[in-house]
Amino acid sequence: ARKRRAALGPARPPLRRRAPGRPPPPSGAARAAAEAAMTELDLGRTEIRAAMRVLGILPREVQPLDPAAFEGQEVRLKHMEQKRQNLMEEVRRKAREGEGVHDKIGALAGESREARNAAFLEEVARNEAANLAMMQKLAKKDVQKVIIEELEQKVIAHKNAKKLKENEQRVKALTQKRAEELAATMKEAAKKADKIADVRNRAANAVREHGQELTEQLRSANERAERSIRERKDAEADERIRNRLKRDKIFDRVASFENTLLQNRVDAYAAHCEKMDSKQQWLQEQLESRQSNVEKIAAKQQKTRENVQKHLEEKQAKAEEKYWEICARHDKAATVRNDNLATTIKGYQTTNTKKKTSHASRYERMLVDWEREQIRKQNERMGAPGGGGGGGGG
Repeated sequence: ARKRRAALGPARPPLRRRAPGRPPPPSGAARAAAEAAMTELDLGRTEIRAAMRVLGILPREVQPLDPAAFEGQEVRLKHMEQKRQNLMEEVRRKAREGEGVHDKIGALAGESREARNAAFLEEVARNEAANLAMMQKLAKKDVQKVIIEELEQKVIAHKNAKKLKENEQRVKALTQKRAEELAATMKEAAKKADKIADVRNRAANAVREHGQELTEQLRSANERAERSIRERKDAEADERIRNRLKRDKIFDRVASFENTLLQNRVDAYAAHCEKMDSKQQWLQEQLESRQSNVEKIAAKQQKTRENVQKHLEEKQAKAEEKYWEICARHDKAATVRNDNLATTIKGYQTTNTKKKTSHASRYERMLVDWEREQIRKQNERMGAPGGGGGGGGG
């Protein structure tokens, strides 16, 4: 019952209606985060560090836990967080006790160094005895928890054995009932088998009679088929004779058509030869007339060559003029690029000089701050409880 109440959590108070103008209260997660931030240890305090050293607790054991690392393990996260809170409470208690010890040491400042060390060791022994008692109490609680869990497991095992025995009895009753039903079913099956045998005999006789009828029908159908085949063969012989006569007529018609095509080709060749002769005669006349105009053709060719030479010279002159214009434009562009490059290099040099000077000054400032921080830390270590006690003795 205590475990169920602990799992369900504390009883929720009745809901209160919020006033219209009042802002909503912070959520549970926000409150938990605020409380965790307020309850965290201040590791910068000398009393806290001394108490952790006496108890043998490392700083990583009291650091806040990351819920993302315990995803799906809420129970383990809760256990680890409770353990961390217990360690933090022990450190706070030891720190409060340490404040009293420092006051006692201050009060005993007039005593000798051996007396002060003995008083400090006695105080440490008492604290260790209190811590040992507390650890024994926690161990006793853990043992009691383990015993309770074992008892619960035994109760569950007893219940499971009882259920298993009930299940075995129920299975035995069901098996007997099933055997009785199977015997009744076998009797009914024997009766049905006799009926089925009678039905099969009647069916076999009916099939035999039907087979005889089908045999007579097949014999008559076979005679009709043979008669039809003979008639079809006679018809096919007559058809082959008619097809042979038709094929002879087709061959004669094809031979006549091929003779006609051959005659047409002969006539076409004669017409082509006649046309070829007339064409050669016309070409001969054209050749004779062209030889008479050789001088005119030569003059025309000479004029064409002169025109081509003139066109090529003009084209070369335009190309050279365009080339020199492009060279001048490129020279001007190169001059502009060189000027821009010189300006850019000069700007880069000025910027780099400024950055180098700024970096050197910032590095010197950081070095001075680091040296001051090292001196401060050294002074703090020298002012710690252990260091302070040694300095007082000297």
